[in-house]
Amino acid sequence: MLSRFSIAMLAYVVLALLAVATLNQTFPVMGRQVPLSAITLVVLGLFAFRTWLHHKREMLEKQDGMQR
Repeated sequence: MLSRFSIAMLAYVVLALLAVATLNQTFPVMGRQVPLSAITLVVLGLFAFRTWLHHKREMLEKQDGMQR
């Protein structure tokens, strides 16, 4: 059975693939044309990073609790 962390990361990958496949518009950002998919990937990457940090924190707390 997959862990909640694995399912969350898989969901981020699926969303990223869908974003790249479907979002083809561009928007001006600081004078440059930036693809909407790139903006979406940055946001998804930030969420994935936060999820990873939370997972690591839980693992460290679990290890610390076992040592006491």
